[in-house]
Amino acid sequence: MIRFTLRQLEYVVRAAETGSVTLAAKRVRASQPTVSAAIAGVERVLGVQLFVRHHAQGLSLTPEGRRFLGEAKALLRHASDVERFATALTHARLALRLQGDTRKTALEFRKHFGWYTKGLRDGSELRQRLFAIESMAEAEAIFADYLASARIEIAA
Repeated sequence: MIRFTLRQLEYVVRAAETGSVTLAAKRVRASQPTVSAAIAGVERVLGVQLFVRHHAQGLSLTPEGRRFLGEAKALLRHASDVERFATALTHARLALRLQGDTRKTALEFRKHFGWYTKGLRDGSELRQRLFAIESMAEAEAIFADYLASARIEIAA
């Protein structure tokens, strides 16, 4: 079971990128104590020291921290993809409900597929399928198929 949040992971990543808790806090618009506590919390949960703290000179990653950083970045990218995909599905369903299942609605919705599918695995295949839709029901079916094929997961 995961005992840290995506926000905490973001703090760890920003601290690693900047080499400073203070700069990381500025980038994520949080207080320095909040970022510091989040990093310490992740380290405590993992049972691993991710950073070496250099008094008044910032942070540097430990070897374990470097390995963890790559995984944390990948997880944050995937979480962003899931959020974007969930937004696309929500917009498709909303458009279907509010504007009806018309070709005009589908054509208007198609304009935004690049944003919805950016960075997704098989994103170009998904864009091609979505670009050919004639109705919002088709779009919803494509999204459902994409989820069912386990290419992306959305937690309930």
